[in-house]
Amino acid sequence: MDSFWPIFAVVLIAAILVVFLQSSRLPVLGMILSLATGLLILMIILPRLSQVVQVFNQVANKANLNSIHLNTLLKIIAITYVAEFGGQMCKDVGQGALASKIELSAKVLIMLLAIPIIVSILDSIIGLLP
Repeated sequence: MDSFWPIFAVVLIAAILVVFLQSSRLPVLGMILSLATGLLILMIILPRLSQVVQVFNQVANKANLNSIHLNTLLKIIAITYVAEFGGQMCKDVGQGALASKIELSAKVLIMLLAIPIIVSILDSIIGLLP
């Protein structure tokens, strides 16, 4: 919760400035400020992601999970967040079509990454059948 308030403050200030800039003669600066704010927020939260990965690794080690599956799941989560972030950034600058392309690309990549996990699950199920 500690890192939420600085992010909240940055977003609030940026939102006010973006509204002001978009109603001025320089709406492009508002768009640039919006993108820059998004990137700043990403830079603030990226270091926190290492803590999440450490927790996942600890849980996987305790459960004796295959590290390949854990790495695949972490990649899928990363793709999901990056696609969401990129899609929202595209929508912020009025590029909904590009946002849709990012989201579609992410879904295809996720399906490709999930294939080994799906095959592993199906193999386990087949192994349980008489």
